[in-house]
Amino acid sequence: MPRRTPLPPELSCRPFTVAEAHALGLEEGRLRQGDLSRPAYGVRRTGPTEDLAQLTEATRLVLPVGIAFSHLTA
Repeated sequence: MPRRTPLPPELSCRPFTVAEAHALGLEEGRLRQGDLSRPAYGVRRTGPTEDLAQLTEATRLVLPVGIAFSHLTA
């Protein structure tokens, strides 16, 4: 089995967009591997998204400017 390409250090400890990953040279196949979860469309993170705080942190990366969280997520 081929070895996984390591993530750049700037992406390894936080959620990141697919566009960020592509800009740093990661290919689509790497972004589909099992060590990354997909908390929102166009977002990846290492490991599972375990709680609401992690989900909102990841989701905010792809929300339009001016959109805010409300109710439980606020």
